[in-house]
Amino acid sequence: MSVESPTHAAPGDSDKKSPSFLRWLESPRVIAFTALTIALIAVAAAIAAWLLPPPQYFSGQESAQAKTKVCTTFTSVISTVSMGMPNPRPDDPVSQEVVAANVRLAMIGGSSYLRETLAAEPAAPADLADAVKAVASTLDQLGFAYLSRADGTVKASLGQTFHAEVAQINKICAPNKK
Repeated sequence: MSVESPTHAAPGDSDKKSPSFLRWLESPRVIAFTALTIALIAVAAAIAAWLLPPPQYFSGQESAQAKTKVCTTFTSVISTVSMGMPNPRPDDPVSQEVVAANVRLAMIGGSSYLRETLAAEPAAPADLADAVKAVASTLDQLGFAYLSRADGTVKASLGQTFHAEVAQINKICAPNKK
């Protein structure tokens, strides 16, 4: 009488068992967990695609128009902040405070105006947008430093930063100047 061992089963025999290290893959729980994981990933990807705005592409003309608008706004704000208001009575302390208040107002209001212009002009070049955001932030900081009567070194440091940022934007906007 001959008895065949399970290791010598004929090819195609349906009683073949998987190797022990692969048996866990045949478990219904593993298959269900894998299917659930794939489904959750697909749902998350679909939600992300639905919620995220599509990328915006702008023509060269749209980008140039946005650059012109942002540069014009920047020039207006900087000239208002830099020139300020002439003091009609330089010897009067109240008049000096009024002029200083107008400059602080120009700084803080100008920074808001720059941000609003950038928000309305999404086609503005990224380098210009980043530089204008930086100068708007510095204007806010400078305005607050003057309002709070901060130490002179703080104002001097912010002033240096401001002048460097203005120079950078002037370079970016230079082709728009006539």
